[in-house]
This record gives sequence, C-alpha cells and structure tokens, in this order.
Amino acid sequence: MLVVMPFVSESPRWYLVHCRTDDAMRVLRDIASTNGKSIPHCVGLMLDDEDDIAKKVVVETSSVLDVFRSQIMRARLMLLVIITFLCSVVYFGLTLNVVNLKINLYISVVVNSLAEMPAYLVTAVLLQHFGRKPLTIGSMLLSGVFCTTASLIPNFGAMR
Repeated sequence: MLVVMPFVSESPRWYLVHCRTDDAMRVLRDIASTNGKSIPHCVGLMLDDEDDIAKKVVVETSSVLDVFRSQIMRARLMLLVIITFLCSVVYFGLTLNVVNLKINLYISVVVNSLAEMPAYLVTAVLLQHFGRKPLTIGSMLLSGVFCTTASLIPNFGAMR
C-alpha cells in the first residue's frame, strides 16, 4: 500500500462532491497529461450551486440504510454479494482441494502459482482491448464451463 499510495488520488467526482474544485481540476489535468492531452488553463470547474454554497452550508448525512431504500441499489447489492460469494467458493474450493490431488502438495502449489502469473499479464492485456465488464463476464463464464466440464469427467486426471 505504501508503494502505491503516492500514485493514487481521489477521483475528480469525489473532489467536486466535497466542493474542492481546484483539486478536481488538478486531477483532470494529470489525467489529460497522462493521456498525452492538455486542458487549456482558461478552462476551470465550477459547481452548479457555487453561489448558494457561500450563502448556506447544508450538511447531508448518509448511512448504510440508504442502499436499501432504492430498488436498483438493492438489486445491485444482492448481485454483488452473490457473485462475490460464488467466486470465493470456487477460488478457495479449487485452491484448498489441491490436497486431494495424488501428486506432491508442494509441486502442485508451485504449479498453481506459476499458472496464475501469466494469467495476470494476459488479463492486463485483454483489459486494454475489451474493458472490465466483458472481460469479467467472459472469464467467469469460461471458468464455470471448465470447472463444470472437469467435474463431469469420471476417473480422469490426478484425482483417480
């Protein structure tokens, strides 16, 4: 975390929500320069109700219960909980099932670890081309197909 923190900033939206337009503009200029573009110095950000902010300060509070008040947010929360649970069960089930293989435990852990390293590289490359959502959906579907197929093959492989 200490290595990554200097390179990570809050989003411009977060700064705008907290009425910090100068910081939001600084982040946008950094993003533009990273992408090889520039934002003219005459361009700036201004909040819609900037005059009203000077007149009155309204403190809005929120809680976790706000998630349950909206039907869309409830549905998204339930989907995230289900997807995270299923991914965790499959990942840890496969990882912890290594002890049932009829080969050396240490060799199988090393092979699994070595197999994950190029997977991260391939994921980073594919992420550039396809985006986050299609890559996530495709990899989950592909993983599900392979796990289901492997479980249907009787008396085959290292688990005989």
